[in-house]
Amino acid sequence: MNQNQPAVSFYWPFHRLILFSLLVTTLPQVGSAQAPLAKPVNLKCDSLVNPLGLDSKAPMLSWQLRDERYGARQTAYEIQVSSGSALLATGQADVWDSGRVESEQSAGVTYAGPVLLPERRYFWRVKVWDKDGKPYPASDTTRVTRVGGRRGCWIPKNGAANGLEEKSMSTSAYARPMRPGSAIPR
Repeated sequence: MNQNQPAVSFYWPFHRLILFSLLVTTLPQVGSAQAPLAKPVNLKCDSLVNPLGLDSKAPMLSWQLRDERYGARQTAYEIQVSSGSALLATGQADVWDSGRVESEQSAGVTYAGPVLLPERRYFWRVKVWDKDGKPYPASDTTRVTRVGGRRGCWIPKNGAANGLEEKSMSTSAYARPMRPGSAIPR
């Protein structure tokens, strides 16, 4: 037995070196193969997150894709807009669905659906595909509300009008500007 000990002690460091090199070269590949695909994040509408009031009839949409894989990129997207978040959760877009658009663009994408009505809340999400044509999970749903549609009206001096009709400033039944210090007519 004493004769074999020098041979074992000579080969043992080589076995460790081979085992260590195998672990170092295979572990990064195993970790990257199991990395989950990330969904699009940072959804914005006209550069705002969940805006409560937009003036634009065709807002600009944007999102970010965070994928740590080497060479990861977006090759297509699909924007879905709905009147309720529950509809989008089931994959239904009752307002607009862009369909799959082959594009790497993820910023400044113009909404091309029907005109968004004022004082209504809408919900949207985006789905994207990677360089291999595989879909990422859909983004979370975000909301947008469009403002507008209100028209100014003059308040009549007798208070009889309902305030919904547009009237000319030259109509004598409507209030006229007052000078500072003048008395209010009764």
